[in-house]
Amino acid sequence: MLASWSYDRIVKVWNVVRCVCIHSLEGHAESISTVSFSEDDRYIATGSYDKTIKLWDAVSGSPLRSLEGHRTGISALALSASKARLISGSMLHGELKIWDLVQGICLRTFEGHHDSVLAIALSADGRRLATSSCDKSIKVWDLEAGAVLTRAFYTRTQPTFLAFNPSAAHSLDTNLGVLNVDPQFLLDAQSTDAFFDDVALSGWGCDFDAGWVLKNGNRICPLPAEYLPSQCHFRHATLAVVGASGRLLLGLLF
Repeated sequence: MLASWSYDRIVKVWNVVRCVCIHSLEGHAESISTVSFSEDDRYIATGSYDKTIKLWDAVSGSPLRSLEGHRTGISALALSASKARLISGSMLHGELKIWDLVQGICLRTFEGHHDSVLAIALSADGRRLATSSCDKSIKVWDLEAGAVLTRAFYTRTQPTFLAFNPSAAHSLDTNLGVLNVDPQFLLDAQSTDAFFDDVALSGWGCDFDAGWVLKNGNRICPLPAEYLPSQCHFRHATLAVVGASGRLLLGLLF
């Protein structure tokens, strides 16, 4: 399944095999800003400029729960593998919240970014959280303690995609490169924030400026002008590119 959203306050859920829309999710009072699937594709979380989060059944399209508590709009979401927790990030303040989806309550609020949260990723064991922000930083957190585990990594441009590599426990994939988040880099009195301009790139990515699909840092396939990406997402073997024109491009990666 694939979800797309727009300023019309509607999230559309698509069957990518048949290329048909199977659900239109409506309920937010303002534009949709972010969407996240559970790992098994059974649930969808949506965030909006209306400062609320909604949880949906992806199979039936039915609303399950609404969460409120952020001071500004929602900019990023991530569902835990157990589906019992949801992590949300907000605009402007860089605030992060952990939610109990069973009780519908906020368990913890913590801050560490100086601008809007752009992306959130959870490790496979659910113990670590990675976040990126418009302040061009990437941070890794202890989820239960709400404390930063590693030094902050600062990037050339805004890091818009994060994912822990399931086959490499200390590897964090980003749209800019691969980051080593091994515990040896834990903060201590001598540690400093780091810049990662020259990391070794691996896997698939997008060159947002020139409009290319990348593999291992190399340009593989150019995108037509009408598909110059404003956002791209990778899930399993599928690439989804949303162009500034509003066009949606799906591709299978081999």
